[in-house]
Amino acid sequence: MEKYSQYRDRGSGIAPFFPIPTESAGLYLPLHLFLFFVRLPLLLASVLSYFLFVQWLPIGSLGKKASLWLILGIPGIWWIDLQIDGVKKGSLAKHQARLPQPASIIAASSTSPIDALYLAAIFDPIFTASYPSSRLVRQLSLFQAVLNAFQPPREQPPSNARLVDLETLIQENPNRVVAVFPECTTTNGRGILPFSASLLSAPRTSKIFPISLRYTPADITTPLPDTYVSFLWNLNSKPTHCIRVRIAESVHNTSRPPSKNVKHLESVHDDTASSSDTLLDSEDAEGLIAAEQVVLNKVAEALARLGRVKRVGLGVKDKIAFVKGLLKSYKFKDLSKLIVSGKNYCDQSETDTLPGQALRSKRLVCAQMSGRFVRSSKYRHVFGRPTRKEQCYDNIRISKNAWDTNLVKANPHYLAVNWEASGGGAFAVIPLNERGRLPEQLPLFRGHKAVVLDTDWSPFDDSLIASGSDDGKAFIWRVPQSYTLRTEEGEDVKDVAPIRQLTGHSRKVGHVLFNPAASNVLATSSGDYTVKIWNVEAGSPQLTLKHTDIVQSLSWSANGSLIVTTSRDKKLRIWDVRQESPAHVSPGHAGAKNSRVTWMGEHDRVATTGFSKMSDRQLGLWDIRSPEEPIGGFQMLDSISGVCMPFWDDGTQCLYLAGKGDGNIRYFEYEHDRFEYLSEYKSADPQRGVAFLPKRGVNTHENEVMRAFKTVNDSYIEPISFIVPRRAEVFQGDIYPPVIGTKPAMSAAEWFDGVEGLPPKIDLESIYEGEEPTEIPASSKPVSRVPSKSTMLSPSKPQPEPMPLPSKREQAEPVKETQQLSPAFRSPPPSMKEQTGSIAQLASKFDDKEESSSAEDDSSSFEEVPKPVERHPPKAPEKPVPEVSEPAAIMRNLSSPVSPTKLAAPASPSKPASSVATSSPGTSSATQPASAKQSSATSEQVTLQDIKVLLESQNRTISGQSEKIAKLTEEVDRLKGVIG
Repeated sequence: MEKYSQYRDRGSGIAPFFPIPTESAGLYLPLHLFLFFVRLPLLLASVLSYFLFVQWLPIGSLGKKASLWLILGIPGIWWIDLQIDGVKKGSLAKHQARLPQPASIIAASSTSPIDALYLAAIFDPIFTASYPSSRLVRQLSLFQAVLNAFQPPREQPPSNARLVDLETLIQENPNRVVAVFPECTTTNGRGILPFSASLLSAPRTSKIFPISLRYTPADITTPLPDTYVSFLWNLNSKPTHCIRVRIAESVHNTSRPPSKNVKHLESVHDDTASSSDTLLDSEDAEGLIAAEQVVLNKVAEALARLGRVKRVGLGVKDKIAFVKGLLKSYKFKDLSKLIVSGKNYCDQSETDTLPGQALRSKRLVCAQMSGRFVRSSKYRHVFGRPTRKEQCYDNIRISKNAWDTNLVKANPHYLAVNWEASGGGAFAVIPLNERGRLPEQLPLFRGHKAVVLDTDWSPFDDSLIASGSDDGKAFIWRVPQSYTLRTEEGEDVKDVAPIRQLTGHSRKVGHVLFNPAASNVLATSSGDYTVKIWNVEAGSPQLTLKHTDIVQSLSWSANGSLIVTTSRDKKLRIWDVRQESPAHVSPGHAGAKNSRVTWMGEHDRVATTGFSKMSDRQLGLWDIRSPEEPIGGFQMLDSISGVCMPFWDDGTQCLYLAGKGDGNIRYFEYEHDRFEYLSEYKSADPQRGVAFLPKRGVNTHENEVMRAFKTVNDSYIEPISFIVPRRAEVFQGDIYPPVIGTKPAMSAAEWFDGVEGLPPKIDLESIYEGEEPTEIPASSKPVSRVPSKSTMLSPSKPQPEPMPLPSKREQAEPVKETQQLSPAFRSPPPSMKEQTGSIAQLASKFDDKEESSSAEDDSSSFEEVPKPVERHPPKAPEKPVPEVSEPAAIMRNLSSPVSPTKLAAPASPSKPASSVATSSPGTSSATQPASAKQSSATSEQVTLQDIKVLLESQNRTISGQSEKIAKLTEEVDRLKGVIG
C-alpha cells in the first residue's frame, strides 16, 4: 500500500490513475445482466460494420455521423449536456462561431474511448496522438484513436511513426478540425495531467478550443490499459449514460511568430523528421519560454475549470511506473479480470485458496479499487479549526512592506506583529489571552528609524525578542512585567524601548533568528550579503557568513551547530557556522521568485519551497550530507504565484505549508524519506503572514497538535487549531512526545567555545495535569569540540566582556529569585554506602512491607484506611550565599563573570559539589565529612519522626474501629433480645 500512495498528487491528494470502482448492482443485477447480453452483440456488430464497411461508403459526412450516433445510442448514451463557456442554454444556434470550425484545434481531455466517438460524431476531426518528449504529433484514424484509450502510455513515439506539427497538419487539411489530447494518456477524469508541448506547434492564427468531457456514471473511464472487459460491462449493463460536454473560449498560440514565417516553416518540415527536430531532451522540455508556458497554462486552466477538477503534478512517467508496479505486485496477465468483477471479487472471503502473496496482492488492489487505498497514520484525520471573529485579534494595522517575511511571530504568551507605523519602524506585542477588538492606542516597541522587517522570540525566554529593520540594525527587547494592552481610562500609553542595540550590518537586516540550542545566540541576515552570528550578552558579532547575493531564508539545525540558507542566486548553502565556511553549496529551485528553507528538527534533512522555471510551486527534501539534488526530485504543488512558507513540527513529524496570497494550509507527514500528503485547511480569506506556536504552548486537553496565527486582510489575526479528533478524555501520549522546554543546552560563551548538544525536553503530560513541566534529559549530551581558528579571538581584537541584560524581574523580586536558586547550592546527600545499616534503610524496608501487606489483605472486615499524608519536618537553615545575583543571572542565561575568590559553592547548578571540593581543598575537604555526618543525623531524626507519626495514626485508627465493633455488638445483642 505504501508504494502506491506515491501516485497521489502531493499537492491535492488526487489519484488520477486509480480506476473508479463500480457500484454493486444489488437487486438490479438481473436487469444489468439482461442489458449486457442484449446490447453487447448489437454494439459489436455495429462497430464492426462501421469500421469495415460504412466508413468507406460514399454516404457523406452526415451519413457517417448518423452511424456513429447509432453506435453511441446502443449502450444508452442518449443524454448529452452541452454548454459553451459564456453562452446561455438554448442559444447555442446563435453562437456557431464559438464552436470549433475548420482549421481550428480541439484540446480535449482524455478519459475514455467514448471521447473519440463523440468528437467524431459532432466535429469529424483529424485525431492525433501527443508525446511528452516531442512537439510533433502522430496522425490517427478514428479506430486508432478509440484503441489508443486502451493502450499503455508511451514517452516516445514509435520508431516508424510519421510525425508532423499541427501547422503542417492544418495546411494539409484546411477543411477539417484537428483533435489533440495534450495529456498524452488517459486518466479517471479527476485531474488534469501536465501537457505535452505539441500545442505549441499550432499556427498563431488557429483557434484552440479546450473541451472537457465527463461521464455519469464515471466508471466507463479507462485509466488502466487493457481493460476491455470491464469497460464493455460498465458501458452495456447500465440503463443510461450521460456525457457532460463543456467548451471554453478559444485560445491563440501567441508564442508562435506571425504568419509571415509560414513559408519558412513549410520548407523546414517534411514527411520524415529527424530525432533532433522531433524530440525534446529533459532540459528542453523544462526550458519553455514564458510565452509558451502561458499558452499551455491557459488551456490547462480552462480544462480544469470546465471539468471542476485540479491540475496535478503526475505525468506519463508516473503512470508507466504505476502500471508496472501494479502488474508486478498482482500476478494477473489480464487485469480486466480483476476490474470487471469489482466488489463481487473483493467481497469474497479471504480464506479462499489464494497463496499468501496473491492474498496480499488481492487486498492491495481491492483497497485501491474501493477508494480505501490509504496509508496508516495517527495524523491522517487532523483538521484545522478556525476561530470566530469575536475571539480573533482585531483592529490591527499590519505592515504593508513588500519584504518577504512572515510578519508575525508567536510564543506561548505573546504574539509579535510588524506594525504599520509612521515616524520610524515599530512592532506590537499582543498577549495571547487578550482577544477581541484591541484598543486604538497600543504600546508599541519603538526604536528603529525605518520599518521593522522581521522579529523572533527567544526559545528559552518568552519575554525576550529580537527585531531587524531597514535601518541596518538589530535590537533586543524585553516585554515588561505585567504587560497588557488595555490601560485604564486616562492612563498614558507608553512605548517600549530596546535594551540592547546590535550594530554591524551596512544594509537592511531582513531576518533575525535565535539559536535553538544555546541561549542568547542570534543570527541576522542583511542586504550586504552576510549572515552575522551575535553574542547577545556581549552585543557584538562573533562570526560572519559571506554570501554572493541577498539571503532569502535561513534555519538552524537542532543542536545549533549548522545553519542552512537560500539566497537570490538560487543556491542552497549548508554552513558549519563556527568554521565560517559552507560545507555544501548546491543549486536550489530554478525559479526567479523567493525560496524558503526549514531544518527538519533532529533529522539530517532540510525542506525547501520555491518555484520552477515554469513558475510552478515546488517542495524539495534534501539530505545535508549529499545535497547535490533533492531526494526524489522536486514535487510540484500547484501553479499559484505566492511564496510558500514551510513550518516543521518535530513532535508529529509533519510539515505545514502556508502560501502567501491563498487561504489554504497544507500539511504533510514525513516518513521513509518522503512527504506523504495528509490534508489541507481551506479558507476563503487569503493570508500574507503566518506564525506557528511552539509545541509547548498547545492545548493538550483538546488534542491540539499545532496552532497557527494567520493575518486576514491586514486587519486582524485569526488563530487556527489543528486537532486530532479523538473522544478520549485522558492524555494522549502517542501524539505528544517530549518537546523542547525553556532550558538551553549551553550558554552563549560555551557555544562559541565549540560545545554542542540538544536542549533538555519536557513531558507534556505534566502540563496536562496542571503541574510544573517535568524535564527529560536530551538524547545527546553537550559535547565539547576543539574550537577552530575562526572561533578564537585574535589578540588584536579582544572579546568584549559580556554584560547581563537588564531585567525588571531581577529588581522587583530579588528574594523570590534567591529562594528558587537556593536548592542549587545544597550539599549532596549521603550515598547508599554511608547509610548501610542505618535506621533510614530499615524504615524504608518496613514501609514497603506495610504497603504490600495492606494490598494483599483484601478479606479484612475493617474499612479501608487511607495512607496518611507524609509530613516533612522543616528544613535545616542553610548558610546564606553572598553571591546570589550572579547565579540568578546564570539561570536566566544572562550571566556576568563571577570572581573566583567569591565562590563558596559550585559555579553552576550542573557541576557536582565534588568538583568544587577538588578545586578548593583547603575548605571543602574539611567541611565535607562534617556536612555528611550532619545530613546523616538529620535524615535519621526525620525517619524516626515519620515512624512515630505513622504508629500514632494506626493506633488511633485501630481504637476507632474497636469502638465501632463494640457498638455493633451491643446493637446485635439488643436486637436479639427484642426478637426473643
